[in-house]
Amino acid sequence: MVDFHGKSFRQPNAGQQSGMNSVQYQQAQAGLTQIPAKIYQEGQAPVNTTLNLNQLFSPKPEIPRDQRFLNIQPPIQVPVEVQPLGLPGQLPTVPLNQVRLVPPGN
Repeated sequence: MVDFHGKSFRQPNAGQQSGMNSVQYQQAQAGLTQIPAKIYQEGQAPVNTTLNLNQLFSPKPEIPRDQRFLNIQPPIQVPVEVQPLGLPGQLPTVPLNQVRLVPPGN
């Protein structure tokens, strides 16, 4: 097993922000602190693991609030796909706890 403690990961197509309407707040309310993840690194086989939410970053500072996703009950069974933070060509990212949920259409 590979040790990923202390490392940060980026969700290639996800989003986040702080405050009462943040993604992290919603997850904490659901009792979620860790999620299954599949880590992709160029030239290596994907690694299945569990990551703490505070290890995740997103290329999106905000995402639309979608009722379909707010009603998902933990535990999440499908791994999120992530890559190590800081790889060449990555766009800027924000910590998951800083991604804002915004009303649709904004």
